[in-house]
Amino acid sequence: MSTTSEHTKRKWWYRWIRSTSWFSYRYWWFVWLIFSCAIALSMYFCMTAKSNEICDTERTQERLNKIHRSLLDCCDCENEFSSVPDETIQDSVSNTFGCDSESRSGGAGVTTNRHDLGNDPGLVHVHYDMKNVIDKMEIFHNGALVASTFDIPNNQNGFVGENIASGCCGTVSFNYSASGDKFCVVRITGLNRTSWSYSLGCPK
Repeated sequence: MSTTSEHTKRKWWYRWIRSTSWFSYRYWWFVWLIFSCAIALSMYFCMTAKSNEICDTERTQERLNKIHRSLLDCCDCENEFSSVPDETIQDSVSNTFGCDSESRSGGAGVTTNRHDLGNDPGLVHVHYDMKNVIDKMEIFHNGALVASTFDIPNNQNGFVGENIASGCCGTVSFNYSASGDKFCVVRITGLNRTSWSYSLGCPK
């Protein structure tokens, strides 16, 4: 009786610990089940949080890149893009040249040049240098777009230049079939405070 009474007089936390130990021993499988579920839930929530963090980081980086490009250009590029006149190619030709390696240069605004290509079909290469401020090049034959800086990786709506990932310089090419028009039209769209140059070779 004395032993029983001594255990009965123990403090509540002592009795709680003893009862918990007995429960864990008797129902050990239940304890392991709860533990496994807790580990699985922790891994799920950690992976979900990490995925959301990556998405947020990508969106933030995209916004920062856009701000950085705007500061470099010192202009509202969205407005300038939308202000480019949508005029017919034939009516807007400024000059007519042959197909040769001589460089043509220009600046801001839309410049449209015609290049005679002759009667021989072949591949035409156009080498361009948009320098620092971004510009866009489009080449038309028989009224259809046959090559442009839209084909250049990392362009911005067709615009390329040294201050963005596309770089300043490159080459675009197209196959000249010598059927229909015996010329092509090169249209350059330049922003404010820009300069550019290009050279167009004969079909080979």
